Amino acid sequence: MNLDYLEILKRKARTIALIICLVIVLGLVITVAQPFKYRSTIQVLVIEHQLNLDAYTAIRAAERMNNNLSHIIYTNSFMDKVLQAGFNVQDNLPSDSLARKKAWGKTIQTYVVPETGILKVDVYHPSRKQAEAMAHSIAYVLATAGSEYIGSQSVTIKTIDQPITSLRPVKPNIALNLMASLALGILIAMGYVLLRFKEEDLAEVKAQEKVKVDWQEEREKIPVAVETGVSLEEVEES
Repeated sequence: MNLDYLEILKRKARTIALIICLVIVLGLVITVAQPFKYRSTIQVLVIEHQLNLDAYTAIRAAERMNNNLSHIIYTNSFMDKVLQAGFNVQDNLPSDSLARKKAWGKTIQTYVVPETGILKVDVYHPSRKQAEAMAHSIAYVLATAGSEYIGSQSVTIKTIDQPITSLRPVKPNIALNLMASLALGILIAMGYVLLRFKEEDLAEVKAQEKVKVDWQEEREKIPVAVETGVSLEEVEES
């Protein structure tokens, strides 16, 4: 960015600050408007019992099964088992099948830990108690019915971490959203100012810069004129 554009940004500092503030306020409003959710996390271990597999092959097989389970958990079939498992999980999902699946997908998040045979499941819910109950139910369904979805009876799915539930809501992430709003506000403000700045405005900036340079030169000549006792015109001629 050259000096001209830096000067443009300086001249429009108030406009830039206003746009940034508006974007931050908008981001804060959108953040606060979202439901605050707690997170409850479980981890399960998939163990392959086939005797003819070495340790590495068994881990790779378990990882493939975890990948399958990580997708199966999002299905309506698995969701229904979780809701009916007897852990007092409230069914507050929409009645429409498509909307129901979409809402369920926003409630859970799965991660496969590479080369470990471990599957991690995060549950998000506005109620801390319900988030924990749903995590318990998911762990139970995985342990009791997971092998049915995998299609292998030589597999054991064991819960290695009982639900760990956050003490405070983790969604939405206010600090992260504010930082994103600040960055977005800066980009929008700079883009707006530079795109809206007209050629005549740029010419005005250059003219003002020239006046500043001329004035600086005049100020530098004054001590010379005082010291030598000659006029500024004579100093310029010399």
